[in-house]
Amino acid sequence: MILLIVCILINSLIGVIFKYFNKFEINNAQAITTNYFVCLLTGSLVLGRFALPSDIMQKDWFWVAVLLGLLFVITFNLMAKTVQHFGVGVATIFQKMSLIAPALLAVFYYGEAAPITKIFGIVLAVLSIVLLSYKKNKSDSPSHHGWVVFLPMTIFLGSCVVDSCLFLVEKESWAPNGDIEFVSALFFFGGVFGLINLIISSFNGKFLFQIKNVVGGFVLGIPNFFSIYLLLLLLAKGWDGSVVFPVNNVGVLIMAAIFGYVLFKERWTKMTVAGFLLACTSIVLIAI
Repeated sequence: MILLIVCILINSLIGVIFKYFNKFEINNAQAITTNYFVCLLTGSLVLGRFALPSDIMQKDWFWVAVLLGLLFVITFNLMAKTVQHFGVGVATIFQKMSLIAPALLAVFYYGEAAPITKIFGIVLAVLSIVLLSYKKNKSDSPSHHGWVVFLPMTIFLGSCVVDSCLFLVEKESWAPNGDIEFVSALFFFGGVFGLINLIISSFNGKFLFQIKNVVGGFVLGIPNFFSIYLLLLLLAKGWDGSVVFPVNNVGVLIMAAIFGYVLFKERWTKMTVAGFLLACTSIVLIAI
């Protein structure tokens, strides 16, 4: 349980860091690309040697790491566009609802126990995500036309694939026991694809290098590495996927609401309070 609490706190810290990114006008794309390579450095320090193995292409998880690295970058860009068109609340809802995918995979494919309390808890978890993330749209928000209306769904699908792949990698023993080499590799490929994205952006005149973006990447990289590593370690220690992913996602939103209130003086609405209570109830039901 302590490991799960630490995992939730570290994931919540990432949200706080992104808040400060906005405050100090840090370029997200540059900071996140830097952060991926810092994750590789962190993994190497934890492992005690360079974390990318020489026979990386022969590893069972090689193509999964490449896919996840690519999805990290794609999902980040889709997230940015969704925030622009729909706001942070909608983007967060569709990202965090990805808990449904590994939970369903765990129950229906791997036969994890699904008592009525767990099922009801997962339903409450989804409702709490909506309430905790909901923000009233402003009247001057941009209208949604054409392909833009599908942006939130693309975030949901991308996040579902990421969470499901992380679950499968551990469940199928492709990268057992929270394999640090695998975690480091997927961040490395995320960094490579992030660099490609930055290079393409530079052709459009959108690239302006600033040292503060690199500093932001270093601050983000260490907790980001452990956010994935601890999640896989929990699964390796026998935690059900239908417990870990819902509790982690909902727990992160609970802590985000608390950090927002304490650190950033964000107001709690009736929706926030209701979502907070539902989230706590869902965690208890799922844990039972």
